[in-house]
Amino acid sequence: MDNQNKWQIYHQLGVTQQEEGDWDGAIKSFETALELNPQSFWSYHKLGEIFLKLEQWQNAIIPYEKAIKINPDFSWSYYSLGDALFKLEEWEKAAQAYEKSIQLNPDFWGSYHNLGDTLFQLNQHEDA
Repeated sequence: MDNQNKWQIYHQLGVTQQEEGDWDGAIKSFETALELNPQSFWSYHKLGEIFLKLEQWQNAIIPYEKAIKINPDFSWSYYSLGDALFKLEEWEKAAQAYEKSIQLNPDFWGSYHNLGDTLFQLNQHEDA
């Protein structure tokens, strides 16, 4: 079995574990998937989702940044990165992430809402 097939197995196992709330198992599965396929933006994104769910904001940043580096056109990674940065009160970086998410997916209202909340924190009330 080649690495691509093994990656798919571990990635899907991580998805299943995530859906079942087995956070530790999912983290290990996604990390194994990434060892097999370090160019999988989707495995990085899913790993970031787990850290957001566990409220491990700092730990979520690196997987999202890696997902963005691999696939800079996936708006959801920017949106989720913005969420982690917002929770860490890194307002300017969060605003930049939400703005990029809006640029890539202008139809998703959540990015506008969260950008407004972020701009409010930056005392840019008129822009919020």
